[in-house]
Amino acid sequence: MTQTAMEELIHDYKNGKFNLLHPTAVEKLLEKYLNKDKEQMIRFAISCHQDILRDRNAPENLISENLLLFEQYYNQTYGKGNL
Repeated sequence: MTQTAMEELIHDYKNGKFNLLHPTAVEKLLEKYLNKDKEQMIRFAISCHQDILRDRNAPENLISENLLLFEQYYNQTYGKGNL
């Protein structure tokens, strides 16, 4: 089963992945989780949107073109996703 970025972060923390790490290394790990969270949020939104469009018999080209739009929306709303 796939873990969310937060579930992975908590799992790694509980298993000592952050112990005795230099602050720069911790920052890089947190960036990894942030980028994974961004990707998961965008993919979730796209999946929901695609399901709705398919239920309404929208053309496939409209469905597949939305990845860029969702990423633009994410970046405008939450920033680029980098620390």
